Amino acid sequence: MIRWKYLAPRLVLLGLVCLFYGFALDPLLRRAMVAAGQTAVGARVEIGDLDSSLLHADIHLDHVAIADPRHPMENLVEFDRATLDFDAKALLHRKFVIEEGSIDGLRIGSARETSGMLDPKDASESNWPGLELPEFPLPSIDDITASLQKKLEEELQSVKLAKQLGRQWSEQYEQFVQRVEALHQRIAGLRRLAENRQTTQVDPLRALQTVRQATDEVTQIQAEIGRLHHDIRQLAGRIEQDKQAVADAKQHDIERIRDSLQLKDVDAGTLSEYLLGEELNDRIAMLTEWVQWGRKHVPQKVEQPKPARGRGIVVRFDRPEQQPDFLIRSLRMSGEGRFRERPFQFLGTARDITSQPDLLGRPTLLAIKTTGAVEMAVHIYLDHTGEVARDRIAIECPRMEQPERRLGDANHMAVTVSPGKAGLWVLLDLHGDELSGQLVVQQRDVELVSTLNSRYGGERLGAGLQEVIGRIDYLEARVELSGTLKRPRIQLQCNLGEQLAAGLTAALHHEIESQREALAAQIEQRVAGELAPLEQWAAAKQQELTERLQLGSQEI
Repeated sequence: MIRWKYLAPRLVLLGLVCLFYGFALDPLLRRAMVAAGQTAVGARVEIGDLDSSLLHADIHLDHVAIADPRHPMENLVEFDRATLDFDAKALLHRKFVIEEGSIDGLRIGSARETSGMLDPKDASESNWPGLELPEFPLPSIDDITASLQKKLEEELQSVKLAKQLGRQWSEQYEQFVQRVEALHQRIAGLRRLAENRQTTQVDPLRALQTVRQATDEVTQIQAEIGRLHHDIRQLAGRIEQDKQAVADAKQHDIERIRDSLQLKDVDAGTLSEYLLGEELNDRIAMLTEWVQWGRKHVPQKVEQPKPARGRGIVVRFDRPEQQPDFLIRSLRMSGEGRFRERPFQFLGTARDITSQPDLLGRPTLLAIKTTGAVEMAVHIYLDHTGEVARDRIAIECPRMEQPERRLGDANHMAVTVSPGKAGLWVLLDLHGDELSGQLVVQQRDVELVSTLNSRYGGERLGAGLQEVIGRIDYLEARVELSGTLKRPRIQLQCNLGEQLAAGLTAALHHEIESQREALAAQIEQRVAGELAPLEQWAAAKQQELTERLQLGSQEI
């Protein structure tokens, strides 16, 4: 006989349990996974469908989208289907251990129709301020020419001396003219005295006195004529000395101009940073941003709380192996993405993803390989089992389509790089927050075209520069990384900057030498323009004074 009073309550309880597992478990699991994911990522998590099986200890997820907290209108990842096989024994101990999992139809960076941001304060940005881009390291030829022209007007001693000597010569010749004029007046006085003596009868004694006076005056006039001849010859000698002084000042001015045009060679490192700085900023900022975000969400070693001890006797048992509360032993991934509007596919595996790496005692390993528009291999090693986290990221991308791009700035100097295939290699090591590593970018079979603004020489320098740059068919930029993750330091080496710096230095020195020659010729012309009229004027004045003195001597 069936004991319904005993059996009925148990059948009802069993039915309720079946109803719970059949209708309530999956929604509860879905809600719990959405809440846990949003807490971990800091952005919206959406799960289209979830199907769990207690019999097989697995979960199937369909149409899952995890928003990017840094870019809320994009998904960090999105996938069509995921299968997770749990360790049933670990579940009995409230441990979520996924022995094997797979994610298919994975897409990275897909667009969202609605914002995935949960809280605006959670939006994270890279703390790196970026590489401080240098100014264009070439001086403006126009500015140099204008500065030298100003010096030419204000500071040339030869032109100033020539003008000063012209004033002095004019003053001295004016004094000679006054002396000759006074001499002629004295001669005219003698002439009048002689004429009066011939036309009038005077006392013989008085006439004798007048003759003596006239004789003394003639002697004095002849002496003054001699002194004037001597002084005029001396002035002519001083003019030659002054002309030599002007020539010396002119040579000094030319040497000063040459000294003021001594320019330093163009620094290859500064030129490389000017040309490649913006491109490097984007790549390093993206890399550090991803690493910072990943480190923020990858668990570090956590000190486990010690249980409270009460009174009693300590009984030691064999200690079973401890397991983390959450562990993914193996996860396979496949999906696709787009690079510059071209599709690529990827396959990846992840091992030992855990919330408590110190309990697991093994590092997390991630390997991804892409095909299609981008051929790339990524290897990530995350060891957070010790006191200090040690991570390594290695990226090998030997073939990547590169469109035509322009380096630099058309307002100064720009270099257009032809499209082609480029390679990228990244090795990044992190010890705590300390950073070290290297980034290498290479592109072969390139064609380069340079443009130089007219302020920096334009076509004059550009022709020689293009001749240098036209011989370059291979680009390599090597970046050494150091510092910290939040404030990385970089040291850049680039064959383009090195060869361009050499070409620019040679072209600039040639241009400066041309400017020197032009300015030296201008100084010669300016000084000759000041001295030639003075020399002609001085010769004419000297001839005039000499003729008037000869005329005075004849009259005497």
